[in-house]
Amino acid sequence: SNFTISAWVYSKNASQSNSIDIFGSSTGTNVNRGYTLDTKGGTSNYRAIVWNSSDFNGADCPATANWVWNHIIAVFNGTHIVCYTNGVNGISKLVTLTGVYPKPAPDFVEVAGASHRGENENYFNGTIDDVIVFTRALTAGEVGALYNATADKYINTFTNLADKGTYNFTGYAVDIAGNKNQ
Repeated sequence: SNFTISAWVYSKNASQSNSIDIFGSSTGTNVNRGYTLDTKGGTSNYRAIVWNSSDFNGADCPATANWVWNHIIAVFNGTHIVCYTNGVNGISKLVTLTGVYPKPAPDFVEVAGASHRGENENYFNGTIDDVIVFTRALTAGEVGALYNATADKYINTFTNLADKGTYNFTGYAVDIAGNKNQ
């Protein structure tokens, strides 16, 4: 199954000794996972991981800094996984797992900010915001647009407008099938 996980992360210490899920799925044991975006234990980096019932493949994100907001995105397109930091892609890795992955399981729970094993000492030291999970692989252009979403905000200050007047604003929402609502 293809997926994309996007999150804004503010880490106070990404170099924790163990891997901590930023967001992922788990049955509570190491070998029964589906996907995750996590800290790479012992480093100040993040990684994207795809699991099956016995092993995992992962891709490192480009380096991050602590004490600042970073936009981290994991993308799996069915054959390769890649991790992005602030719109910059890391190295795409071929996923060589056999069998079904991400491994579907009816008892999966979503895990955020903690160890997938439920260990009390393994909590994320920081803030996680705006987590979005897509059931498809975003393109590099879509990842860039998601990272740069503030460039196209509807929040704006207009100056030199007449005190009285009519000013029209139009916004659109487009679904995956291309249907546009106004």
